[in-house]
Amino acid sequence: MSIVTRTGDDGTTRTPTGRKVRKDHPVVEFIGQLDELISFLGLAKHKVDVSLKGDAQVLQRKLFDITQCLCAPENGCAPVNDDLKWVEERIKHYESFLEMDGFFVPGGTEGSALLDVCRSVARRAERAMSRVHRDVQKNEIVMKFMNRLSDLLFLMARYQEKICDKQEKL
Repeated sequence: MSIVTRTGDDGTTRTPTGRKVRKDHPVVEFIGQLDELISFLGLAKHKVDVSLKGDAQVLQRKLFDITQCLCAPENGCAPVNDDLKWVEERIKHYESFLEMDGFFVPGGTEGSALLDVCRSVARRAERAMSRVHRDVQKNEIVMKFMNRLSDLLFLMARYQEKICDKQEKL
């Protein structure tokens, strides 16, 4: 079976629930940005310290939860509520290792630069979700998750830089 279906040649696609929508539909745009973020997290996993790899992989899975929540809200969004709690716990975890003062320029290390790319893609996805939330489907929990996600990725990037600085001094 070929992956070429030609069904999208007219500028439409199907959501995971089978609903036919335009490819520029806000939900499709948001899901596409999540896909990009999932891919960048996959790249970042190969460039960050081993202590960050697990969290990057967990985030990939949690972003799939959000896709499912948005595309099939009738199945409930309970997993995303748990995902939000996890993100908030991880934020506290990384904050406990870092002193945040001043402005940070991305690119201290290759791994932190990739996490900063993930952060900026997450912020773009959050803006896309804001349009979905306003115009298509209200979803407070996904909005909160996306808002916290960029904070977590920022902290992970700073943690990566701290870990590399410590290793270089040894």
